[in-house]
Amino acid sequence: RDASVFERLDAYEGVRPGDPARSLFARRWMRLERPALGAWVYVYARDASGLPIVASGCWHTHVAGRARGARSA
Repeated sequence: RDASVFERLDAYEGVRPGDPARSLFARRWMRLERPALGAWVYVYARDASGLPIVASGCWHTHVAGRARGARSA
């Protein structure tokens, strides 16, 4: 593992290793179900209460749907 890759990804994702309270995301090692393997995952590190639920599980689909709704209004 090249630590500089994680440093660049962490910076992109808003991870502040020395200040987790100000981080946007936290990097966690998790076991995936499909495929069954371990992976580093970025998890939202702030309170998500009141934020919209992305029912599809896909942010891009969610945003595209909102944009279509705004154009048809």
